[in-house]
Amino acid sequence: MTTILHIKASPRGEGSYTARAADKFLEMYLAAKPDHEVRVLDLTTAELPEFDSGAARCLGRLHRGEELTGDDAVIWGGIERVIDGFKAAAKLVISCPMWNFTVPYRLKHYIDIVVQPGYTFAYRDGRQVGLVTGRPARIFMARGAEYGPGSGREDRDFQQPYLKEILKFVGYTDIRTYLIEPTGRKGPEAAEQALERAVDEALRELAEF
Repeated sequence: MTTILHIKASPRGEGSYTARAADKFLEMYLAAKPDHEVRVLDLTTAELPEFDSGAARCLGRLHRGEELTGDDAVIWGGIERVIDGFKAAAKLVISCPMWNFTVPYRLKHYIDIVVQPGYTFAYRDGRQVGLVTGRPARIFMARGAEYGPGSGREDRDFQQPYLKEILKFVGYTDIRTYLIEPTGRKGPEAAEQALERAVDEALRELAEF
């Protein structure tokens, strides 16, 4: 069965513009492909292993070709389970608000676990290559103000370029983003209209996901 991983990065639950947009997109996707399934990873409630000094020690040992035993095997086993969950999905959807011009810390935490040498990227013949290939990604992003092309605030947008670049780094090539903006500056009506525009744009490209 084809699995879509939906990573929810907002703590706002049903009040999240990005989650609402992604859920609508996936609802229509499943209506067209009922034999597929969506697995939701809500980063607000997910228990993620820390990438702390213990995890860093494990990574160093792996780089030296050492076998992990005892506590280190347990520590790195937790990291590997998260990576395996990420790599098991045939398709990826991320719903992510902008926080302080970039992504919420829980999403950054998840990325720092998943992006590991030998698992999601490698170096071959002196060149970096992504190992998570042949699958599409769709990212729904909400921002309180406007940061898209022509807004005059493009230089403050570290959210969209970061997410696109990190996915390219691990091997994704079909990456499409849908902006929901502004969600705060112009009031709730403008926010709802922005959400509708993002969903409409995504649904026009539904067949390509």
